[in-house]
Amino acid sequence: MEEFYTKKGDRYLVDLEKERVYKNNILLPSSEVEIVYSGSGEFVGVYYNGANNIITRTGNTVTLTSEADIS
Repeated sequence: MEEFYTKKGDRYLVDLEKERVYKNNILLPSSEVEIVYSGSGEFVGVYYNGANNIITRTGNTVTLTSEADIS
């Protein structure tokens, strides 16, 4: 399990084996969030589908500006 906190104090737990994401101990639906990996396969954060945001494992929020940024 990967654990990290945002600047706002939200706690994320990410179960990489089961591909589940918990925010403040609440399981988030897979239709809402996806786990993000780098090109080398390293976990880097959580992607929010509707908001086009990635919450990085360092707790920062990265806003994607176009579909090209997501690919």
